[in-house]
Amino acid sequence: MISLELRNKVYQFVDGAISATQLEEWMVARLRLFLESVESADADVVAAIELGLAEMSDGIRTEAQLRQFMKQVLREHAAASVFLGADTRDETTSANRTSALVLPVVGTTRVVWRVMSA
Repeated sequence: MISLELRNKVYQFVDGAISATQLEEWMVARLRLFLESVESADADVVAAIELGLAEMSDGIRTEAQLRQFMKQVLREHAAASVFLGADTRDETTSANRTSALVLPVVGTTRVVWRVMSA
């Protein structure tokens, strides 16, 4: 599973919030952490970033093509990442609990389900 920090930064790149240069600068400062285990998903994603940056530098890919490539890399490494948030509210004498199940989707869209339980 890709670390949350790396996944979020790649999402920012894919969504156009940061440039390839910003992604590279951020990643280089953290390479040692991401490569602690060469068999990890983080190492695979970092290798894909490095490949894409090298291809972009050589004129093989444009930045837009690199964004598409990284979007595909995220899809290939997608795991069942589930974020559960709980919001407890006291209304009268009973407590209602609201849980939100959020599954991240590559790109800017997020699918949200709300499950109400008493």
